[in-house]
Amino acid sequence: MSEFLELFGSKIREIRKAKGLTQEELAERCGLQNTYIGGIERGERNISLQSVDKLAEGLEVIPFELFKFDDLSLYNLSNDKSKMITEQLRLIGSRSEEEVIFIQRMIKEILSLLDSQKKEGC
Repeated sequence: MSEFLELFGSKIREIRKAKGLTQEELAERCGLQNTYIGGIERGERNISLQSVDKLAEGLEVIPFELFKFDDLSLYNLSNDKSKMITEQLRLIGSRSEEEVIFIQRMIKEILSLLDSQKKEGC
């Protein structure tokens, strides 16, 4: 299952629940099957742009909102270390060089603190 499909499905689920809709209610609004909605939310479906448009209409949002993942975290999807690292890279990838240097310094400080706590037995 694709990480992107998982993110997209989580976003659909988040918006649907925020609007107080069941999968069945959303499916009815979109003219789609409720099992199809479930597959989308689980990241099992690679949907068409036409379906994206139907989902946006059913959720009463602009299609762009379905692709805003800033408020979602891969930590909610999986505890897989490689996915968490990928998410961290995605978060800092658009930052300026100065910000990346600052973040790197902060990470080094945090890791140093964690290492010292391990040595102390905390």
